[in-house]
Amino acid sequence: KKAKEGNILKEEASNIYNVGYAHQSLGETKESVKYFQKALEIYIQLHDSAGIARQYNALGSAYHNMSDHENGIAAFISAKKIFEKMGHQKDYAGCLVNMGLIYQSMNNEDKALANFYEAEKILVSIDNKDYLANVRHGIGTILLKNKQYDKALEKFNQAKTVFVEM
Repeated sequence: KKAKEGNILKEEASNIYNVGYAHQSLGETKESVKYFQKALEIYIQLHDSAGIARQYNALGSAYHNMSDHENGIAAFISAKKIFEKMGHQKDYAGCLVNMGLIYQSMNNEDKALANFYEAEKILVSIDNKDYLANVRHGIGTILLKNKQYDKALEKFNQAKTVFVEM
């Protein structure tokens, strides 16, 4: 009976998340946050680490879309810690990339680069080409903006190579 109740709650949390995602897709980001937070509460009640991490990730994206940098970073840090404990390297790297994007939008390019470089290292180690090409392109963009033309060209060429390999 208890397992059945847990499954029902898990389905409810998933549906609530999907409603939030729909709101976010419609540009109704503040509304989406309410749903992501409700789903997060249920996943916490269920002690569902993957669900909790996904909700923090969704909240981080929503806050980023609202230019609420502080809450965005905090949510991605929470998700990142859980993904790390679970050994989910791709998702961990995804949090680093998302944090890098927030720092980049804040013109804090040192922190953006630090996150992108850490993500790059992980993505190389797990051979994830999808994210890797984009991360290298993002690094190249920052280097180009900072007039580090040789390093930028190197990153753009690395990104191109990955795109071609895909």
